Formats: sequence, C-alpha cells, structure tokens
Amino acid sequence: NFPLDLAAVEAPVVNG
Repeated sequence: NFPLDLAAVEAPVVNG
C-alpha cells in the first residue's frame, strides 16, 4: 500500500 504505483491497483479511482 505504501508504493504510490500500487495505489492504482488498490484504488484505480484515486489514480484517475
């Protein structure tokens, strides 16, 4: 969860 790149996997909405 720490890596920003993984943020897209966990919550694509956040990435855009």
